[in-house]
Amino acid sequence: MDVEKENDQLNRMLEMRATTLATRIRLDLDTIKLLKLLKQRFDHATDEEQKKIEQELNVFELRKSSDANNLEAVIRLMNKQGLETTQFGQLLVIATGEILNENVDTKAVVGLLQAGLSKTSTWLQENLAMVVFRLLPSIAILFGFRILATLFRGMVSRSVSRSDAGTSQLLKNFLASMTSKVVMFIGVIIALSQLGIKIGPLLAGMGIIGFTLKDALSNFAASMMILFYHPFDIGDAPWKRGACRARSRR
Repeated sequence: MDVEKENDQLNRMLEMRATTLATRIRLDLDTIKLLKLLKQRFDHATDEEQKKIEQELNVFELRKSSDANNLEAVIRLMNKQGLETTQFGQLLVIATGEILNENVDTKAVVGLLQAGLSKTSTWLQENLAMVVFRLLPSIAILFGFRILATLFRGMVSRSVSRSDAGTSQLLKNFLASMTSKVVMFIGVIIALSQLGIKIGPLLAGMGIIGFTLKDALSNFAASMMILFYHPFDIGDAPWKRGACRARSRR
């Protein structure tokens, strides 16, 4: 039996199989990217159309996962045969997101990192002027709102200090601090929009986070009750409980 001939035939079969799987994975990745883009762009689509896109996306995700598993098995055999697997290893990392894969050689990972750095460098060279053009106004907006926050904090602090409404010192400090934070929050939102970041999804995400922190919000509501009814205030001590109870009755 001509072992060398059979070995060469096996190597050709492995390379053809790896090439076929790599082509399928590239097509799967391009299709998944397109479907995700369609899903984001077509917000006005009906629920049925969105569901159909989601189903198609799941199908190609499963096919990509299956092809990646098959390619990993082929790469394992190719490594045993001493064949070059760098380009296939790089594609496997892209498809699975697993950099530390025992079947992917170091050259593949290093090549991906170098390609990523090269793309980043090229993007910066091409878009540096645009980044600076957007970044400088954003910094100026943040700086301006920082000054406004300081001014509003001082105005609110002086206003509540002159008030004769019997407001507690805790509430006065809270109002001044909250005014400053609200002004800075508005400044951050405007600065982010200047950078081209969509504010709608960001605010929706913050709403979801707030919902998950409902226990903390209930504690915040209890703190607000203490601030407004002020059963105790800054400077109160156990030997001044009579004053605390008098304030509570008021």
